[in-house]
Amino acid sequence: MKRKSTSPCPFSKKSVEEKEERRETIRDDPYGLEYLDSINGGEGFRPITSTIELLAEFGFTENEIILLTTALPSLCFTPPAKLHETLITLLSTLKTSLHLRLYDIRKLLRSHPQILTSPQIPLTLKLLSTINLPPAYLRANKNYLVYLTYSPSKLLRFLTHLSNNLRLSKSTITKLFKTPSNIPFLTSSCSGVPTSLDPLSSLLHSHSLNLDAILTLNPSIITLPPSRMSKTLKSIYSHGLDNLIQSYPKILEMEGERLDDRIRFLEGLGVGEGTSLNAVLRSFPVVLSYEGEGCSEVVDFLEGVGVKNVGRFVTRLPPVLGMGRGQMERKWRRAEEGGMTCYELVRFPAFFSYPEERMRVRFEYLRRRRRRDFKLDEILRGGDDDFARMVGDNDGKMFREFSLAYKLSWRMKEKMRKGGGKEKENNKNE
Repeated sequence: MKRKSTSPCPFSKKSVEEKEERRETIRDDPYGLEYLDSINGGEGFRPITSTIELLAEFGFTENEIILLTTALPSLCFTPPAKLHETLITLLSTLKTSLHLRLYDIRKLLRSHPQILTSPQIPLTLKLLSTINLPPAYLRANKNYLVYLTYSPSKLLRFLTHLSNNLRLSKSTITKLFKTPSNIPFLTSSCSGVPTSLDPLSSLLHSHSLNLDAILTLNPSIITLPPSRMSKTLKSIYSHGLDNLIQSYPKILEMEGERLDDRIRFLEGLGVGEGTSLNAVLRSFPVVLSYEGEGCSEVVDFLEGVGVKNVGRFVTRLPPVLGMGRGQMERKWRRAEEGGMTCYELVRFPAFFSYPEERMRVRFEYLRRRRRRDFKLDEILRGGDDDFARMVGDNDGKMFREFSLAYKLSWRMKEKMRKGGGKEKENNKNE
């Protein structure tokens, strides 16, 4: 026995007519206002209708109205007179205090719709001005307009806590608020959500560290979890690097295990032999932030060109570990073409720190004059006039003319090469 269908066939004439009727209804009444009228018993109070019509009168688009009413459902049940007054006050404040255009205001509301229900924006602006964040600064740096969503009372409480309890100076507080990466943290703090700032302050104080001084140098550390910071401090003190905290506070952002790996890598190379690794790191603490893979490539390259004591080489030029291998290969190729050997490189590690363009011009000039009687440091150290006098061009005119012509020719070749590469790529895409 066949089972009777309880629903109409989706391809039946009746079903098609119902769908077409539904489409016409949506086209004629996209917001469902007639439906709202029907359930409200006629043309009585229509809160959603009134809200939509009022927002449209103020120039908001359909998508913006949908976004605002979705983010703030309470708008749909706000009496029209009150909503009208709120919009007038908000637009007036943003236009007069911040001199924002209507386009900027709409963009701001799309990103932070809660501003629409913040009646105390003038008070928030006054509080922000006390920490050197005046309306002109907010207007020029629109990322910080999110601060307008903060409740004045909670913002005042947070600023008081920073100043009185944590003993932060006004300049430090200003830096905290002017650091873009701190915005999520500050938003949580000013909304009453417990943050890690107090435990962080206690942790640093237990190590006799000045929170205000550290935040002045690196405001973004307030976002770091105290548990991670504790491991980092343990690693720093175990290696005797506590003197780097004040001069290079970014070390606090490193994970303890990663810091241990960096130290072991440098010790394994023999960096600091004859002096001490700590002395090298005091002068070049940024070495600790270099990626391990990149450092290994540099070590392989130096060993490949004949440097036997890489640790001593790095001790004399620690930033070499952060240079790209490709750039180093290009520079050394120029030197080899100019007749330089590894012996010259070991005598003058600073070779890699000089601009590649200077090397190109000077080695090419020597090649054309068939001169190979100069040491590596003599070729690169001095200025253009010193170099010209060294090769016998006393007034320097000949070298200056060559340098200008060679640089122009090189840049044109590079431009043509890059343009040809793009053209080939476009042809492939076609």
